[in-house]
Amino acid sequence: MTVKTQLQNFLNELKNKCDTLVDIDTTINDQFCESQITISLGYGWSGRYEGGYWGDCRIDDDKLEITFSVGDIYNDGDFNIGEGIVNLTYSADNDGMAYTSQLDKEIGGKLADCTNGMLTCSGSEQGMQDESYLSVDVGRYSDMIQDQISVQGSFA
Repeated sequence: MTVKTQLQNFLNELKNKCDTLVDIDTTINDQFCESQITISLGYGWSGRYEGGYWGDCRIDDDKLEITFSVGDIYNDGDFNIGEGIVNLTYSADNDGMAYTSQLDKEIGGKLADCTNGMLTCSGSEQGMQDESYLSVDVGRYSDMIQDQISVQGSFA
């Protein structure tokens, strides 16, 4: 199956499953086959979240969105889902990072809810984080859950 066909199938599936889709910017032609997607994660996010490895975090944003790219994003002829970005405004009294916090987990769960189980996400590696956003790895829910089971099983 071509990348173009995979991208079209992915976008059709997402349109059918996601009722909070904000924007799909699609450029599909012979030279470029990629789409940037923005999904609203809704309102009510402002507040403090228990931390993971990097302390508790506090954000001021009431509404959050996630933006990511899909398609031939690495120009290698393969279909991929790229890094997701959730823009954040940390509160003045913030002392942690969203990465590995309860906020990180809730964003992954909300993306799964918004896409009716099609997609989820979790924080990318610490070095990809920033003071103005949470970087997340986005993937198909079924693939990411299977990856977690495989990793957990390898330490048993």
